[in-house]
Amino acid sequence: MIGNDFEDADGQMGSDNNRGIGKMTKQKKLIIGILAVVLICALGLLAPSLFSFMNPQPESTGANEAAEIFGSANVFLSIEIPVSRYSPLMSSVPGMPFRAICTDADEIRFATDAGEFLSWAAPDYKVQHQTAEYTIAPGDTVYLLPESSANPSAAPRTVTASAFADGREIGRAVIVLGYDGEYYTVQNISVSYFG
Repeated sequence: MIGNDFEDADGQMGSDNNRGIGKMTKQKKLIIGILAVVLICALGLLAPSLFSFMNPQPESTGANEAAEIFGSANVFLSIEIPVSRYSPLMSSVPGMPFRAICTDADEIRFATDAGEFLSWAAPDYKVQHQTAEYTIAPGDTVYLLPESSANPSAAPRTVTASAFADGREIGRAVIVLGYDGEYYTVQNISVSYFG
């Protein structure tokens, strides 16, 4: 079928067949290209947050002080403390949790000067009272039930996590806990390594 002849706004003669219907001008191509680049960049920036939204991780309360301090490539001992403050009245955990990670260690020995350690894990999630010294495998979690004190200015409590490989201590983290009369918080963390 032959199209109808017409005169466009510029006075040019043409027909319906070559009016530009279905044709893309350079300007349209440029705009679509720019929009595509903007869309790809936006998806690239949003993808990590979309991925974390689809695969939620346990919410951190900002207390991974040890993990942040010791988590660099040149340090091999990491202590994770997933709660920023702990009260014995909390029902979500039986004690203040500590998780030690040391790829070279066979075992992690925890000790405290005030309180006792608890174990609490699958499959039964029963709280097992331990002593002021307790040994776990690297990557496991131990819970500290600190001694309560009516005096908030009492001496700080310390937790020591010593990493052992073949019976020899290869690293040690000392965590100092403060107590304000209601909550225990991490005040200081220091680490030592033994060659």
